[in-house]
Amino acid sequence: QPTPPSTVLLHPAITPEHSQTRIAARSSLKSRLTGDTTLDQHAITYYRNARALEDVALWAEQAITGPDREESLDILKGVLGPHGLAVFALS
Repeated sequence: QPTPPSTVLLHPAITPEHSQTRIAARSSLKSRLTGDTTLDQHAITYYRNARALEDVALWAEQAITGPDREESLDILKGVLGPHGLAVFALS
């Protein structure tokens, strides 16, 4: 919903000190995130499969019961298609 014109949104002023604090925090985080990273392939595979299963289940339900059945069916076909998320998850 749009904000009524009579409502005024106030934000605290961003002071130079506030900006410096945010810049320092970002720099600290960036320095901790650089370097070699080991990916947990098992966790990635699990997530991809869980996500694909969820997409298939939800879009199939919408294709059967939803108000936009044709659109839901098209999306479901894409998820299950040769270049869809389900095929990618199983690869």
